[in-house]
Amino acid sequence: MMPTAVIVGAHSAIAQAMATRWLPHYEVITVSRRQHAPLEAMATASDRRHRHYESDYSGASLTEIAQTIKGQDVQRVFCCVGTLHDAQVFPEKKLTQLDPAHLHHYFEVNTVIPAMVLRAFVPVLERSQQGAMAFLSAQIGSISDNRLGGWYGYRATKAALNMLIKTASIELARTHKQMCVVAMHPGTTDSPLSEPFQSRIAAERLYTPAQTAERLDRILRGLTPEDSGQLYHWDGSVLPW
Repeated sequence: MMPTAVIVGAHSAIAQAMATRWLPHYEVITVSRRQHAPLEAMATASDRRHRHYESDYSGASLTEIAQTIKGQDVQRVFCCVGTLHDAQVFPEKKLTQLDPAHLHHYFEVNTVIPAMVLRAFVPVLERSQQGAMAFLSAQIGSISDNRLGGWYGYRATKAALNMLIKTASIELARTHKQMCVVAMHPGTTDSPLSEPFQSRIAAERLYTPAQTAERLDRILRGLTPEDSGQLYHWDGSVLPW
């Protein structure tokens, strides 16, 4: 039986590239709010090695999905849920732009939902087998690396996500000694998330989703339990919290 990889936030460009990359090696479980055409095509092409679940990302919904795959050989959980801008929010440049509702939205998507992914899927990972949980974060979530300011809500919620991962890694070192849980900075990827800001990015620093997936996968394949609790740059270096 093939091992299983779970991808939450499967609507994102990076998630879909990672799913495509993993399909030859894993049974891939994708989770998103709704089905998307690329996921449907993936299911057709993968000879049933791909299953998709719709979720509202509540703790109850994610736990229910996790329970359906309990007992499978789950070796990877990759969470791509996050927002930088959408119909509700756009990065703030000044303190005067801070809005309580916008901050609540940022925290809900960038911090609370990944926390529920942690809570739901840790129980399906075998305690005695090496596995990895990775969460897309961002270099600008690093407090000590913040030199430009701005983007208050996004920075704060990624920093909070980083703290959740660091804290979980300490607990899991006691209960799941073979597991590695990390945050990952993917770099600026050509996707709807980065689209409004791409004019400021040099062409050589704008990466395709496939490039990003290859780099992150390479890091994941090299991780050991001793690497747990770190924030990784896409080039494999460790970023400061």
